Amino acid sequence: MSQRRQQCADKIVARFRQTLGHDLAGQISEAQFNELKSLIREAMAEEAGSVAVELQQVVETLRAGQDKPELGL
Repeated sequence: MSQRRQQCADKIVARFRQTLGHDLAGQISEAQFNELKSLIREAMAEEAGSVAVELQQVVETLRAGQDKPELGL
């Protein structure tokens, strides 16, 4: 999963560089672009963690509903 996040962050930063243009992108160091990639990966990881928690809650809710007998209406 982290490799997918890395590839996605690379694409985002590459696209960002393109939108800046050559002159502006040249004013930003490679270390700063790498920091941006790192921030993007961290944000993606946090979001994935939040989604996992929400999904677990849904699973628990569904399982709790299965324990109840059906009324056959």
